This record gives sequence, structure tokens and C-alpha cells, in this order.
Amino acid sequence: MPFSKGDAVRFLALALGSERANEVISYLDAKGLPELYGNPLTLDLFASVGADGQPLPETRAELLRRATELMWHEQNNRHDKAPLANLDQDAALTAAGAVSAVLVLTGSDVLSLQPGSSTEPFKTRAADLGSLPGGANARAVVGSRLFIAGSDAPNQFKLIHRSVAEYLGARWLARVVTDDQTVDRMLAMITFDKGVPASLRGIHAWLAQDNRFAPGVIATDPYGVLRYGDADGLTVEQGRLLLHALRSRQKSNPFFRAEDYGRHSAKGLTHQALLEDVREILIANDTGVHLRTLLLEAIRGSKLALELVDELRGILLGIDGRLFEYSERYQAGLALISFGSSAIDWVDVTDQLVHEGSKDSTRLVLELMVDVGFNVFEPERICRAILTHLGFVASIASSVNARAGIGTLYSLARQIPDTYVGLVLDELVLCPANNWH
Repeated sequence: MPFSKGDAVRFLALALGSERANEVISYLDAKGLPELYGNPLTLDLFASVGADGQPLPETRAELLRRATELMWHEQNNRHDKAPLANLDQDAALTAAGAVSAVLVLTGSDVLSLQPGSSTEPFKTRAADLGSLPGGANARAVVGSRLFIAGSDAPNQFKLIHRSVAEYLGARWLARVVTDDQTVDRMLAMITFDKGVPASLRGIHAWLAQDNRFAPGVIATDPYGVLRYGDADGLTVEQGRLLLHALRSRQKSNPFFRAEDYGRHSAKGLTHQALLEDVREILIANDTGVHLRTLLLEAIRGSKLALELVDELRGILLGIDGRLFEYSERYQAGLALISFGSSAIDWVDVTDQLVHEGSKDSTRLVLELMVDVGFNVFEPERICRAILTHLGFVASIASSVNARAGIGTLYSLARQIPDTYVGLVLDELVLCPANNWH
């Protein structure tokens, strides 16, 4: 069973202390890399990046760079005699990149040090890599903590995590490409029918770290760059290209996030120079739910969002009678909350949502009250929001909507402070009967 978030924090706390452990795990969550703390081996390795007390890397690319630079010279427990001492950092990471690229591109499971048939399925022989740049050092580099040996096959090795393999493999591919023509051929090799096979999306996304590959990679699989690569370190022009590539993608596939609706860090979309591009896409009539929520998640907590307060309020409350989907409205609310509860008049906002009286608006009120903090609201307002959500208070839309379910209230009951429970119950009892249906 993989580690849960709580398991990972407790595991790391043994080495880093509780505060730093929470910081590291929250950081991996924010970077869209929760799978890296599910495995104790990778968690232990990535913890080494945070062990020195220095600020954690700003980007995924920097995180993986620092982690691999720490891992390559530390020997694993099953290959203590690997001649790593003969390699410097560049040679070791080049060798690891060659192994990674071959394993990912061929779909092989392991690198085998044993002689045997080169056609054996799902295995690549170290001897077959000798002609590749860095491949001659494959036998040496498998002795590092970048690799793990099979428990029942000590001469067979695989990368410690697929994300590490994709990063190192792309790094190696970019380094061995020498001209633009080769760039085009390389991209053509790993795409099919104007798309990227699922097994190659990771290594394809990391190629965008090289400026020669970035335009082609972003145009072909923009969501892949967000999901598997690093969208935090993009330049302004790369960020603009990603914005417009995502917009183009949603036209052909409005539900492009269906396979993965998780939040992915994308600071490269929040450059100040992209303000008007983001503003236009956020409020455009042809922007779909998947793209709009993606952008709302990306700008949350950024300086760019401060310039978009009016648009965020419009998405939350409606623009000229136009109401957005619940997920869009909620993400707009979270973006507004990221400014701090004192930056927005949340009493006024929630009053407007209660007055709207729809299932979505009253659910939004209750969810946002949890996120903003109950101390901002009087018990009477909390009471009214609950009753309106249940369809018990006359309002603009409640008379035409069926009563909402109690799922939101179940969550609310677990979040509301004990000091508020009695006050809200008092308000429910005192609510005038003529306010009820």
C-alpha cells in the first residue's frame, strides 16, 4: 500500500522534524507530485533535498535536478561494488539518462547486466547500450540510488521512479541532439497521429525544458507539459504559447482534463505580461469548464490574480445574468480567498449567493464559509445559508428547485467550530416560522 499524506509526514518527521516534514509534503502536493511521497524509497530520496534547511526548489525541474545530483553518487544496498568512484557527476547522469531514455522509449521494464538474448521481452541488456553516448557507463551507474535491483533478480535494475526516468531520459535526448533537423526527427519519432502515446507523454513533456524542443512539445501536448513536465519555469513566450495551445486543445477536446482533474502547478502562466491573455480566456464565451478551472487553479495565490478581482467576482456571482458551472465558481472563490479574508467583503458575497437561492449558489456559500473561516460570519447568516440550501427559505430560485441533498451539510458539520455549533442551533430554533416554506 502506498503512503498516505499522513504516513508520509510521519515518515519524514523522523529525519526532518514535524514542521519541515509537513512543508516538504505540502510542497510535493503543490507541485502536483503526490505520487513521489507514496513510495518510501522516493520519499527518502526527495527528503534529502529538504534536509539542509534551504528553501525548496521553485520548479519541478529544479527539484529533480537537485535530487538526481544527490542520488547519483550514493550507492544502493545491493550493488556496493559498482565503480561509481570512476565517474564524475556529468558522466554518471549522462549514463543514467541513456539508460532511462532506452527503458522509456522501448517500454522495457529493467536493465539486465546478464548476457542473454537481445530480443528477450521487456528487458534491455547493458551490453547493448555501449554505442550510445554515456551508455558504456551503464553498469557503473546502476550502483547508485537512482536505481533499484530486483529482489529476486539482483542483476536486473530499474529507475527508482518513472518520473525520474522521464526527466533524465529527456535530459539525455536533448543533449545528444545537435541540430534543428534532428529535433524535428526526434519529435516525429515519439508522436503518432498528431498526438503522443500515453507511455511517452512524460519524456515528451520534459523535452520542453530545452528551448529547441519547447515550441513543438507545447503545441503537440500542452496538458502533458502541465501534468508530467514543468510549467513553472516557462518563459513569457512559452507561457503564451501554452495558453493558446490549451485553448486550441479544448476546441478539439473540451474534456481534455477528464483523465486527470488534479491541480498542477503552472507559474509559467502567471507572468504579468500574460494578464490580458488570461483575462480574455477566463471570460470568453467559448472557454470550456476544463480550461477555465485550470486557469483559475493556476492563478490562485499569484500576483496576476490581484489584477483579475473583477473577473473572479464575475465568475463567482455571474456576469450580466450569465452563471458559470459550480466548479468554475468554486475555483474563482478559492482564488479570491487566496488574497486573505480581509481583502474581499465575504459577508456581501455570501449574501448575494444566498439571495440567488440555487442549489449551486447555496452549496457555494457553505463551502466558502468553511474556506474563508466561520469567524467572518454571524451565526444568523450561517443558519440562513443552511436553511436556504435545504430549500426551507423563500428565495429567487429555491421555489423552482428541488431541495438539495445533505452531503454538503455533512462536511459542514465536521468543519464548523464547536463554539459555533450551539449558536447556529439557537438561530435555527429562533428562525421565524414565516421564513419557512
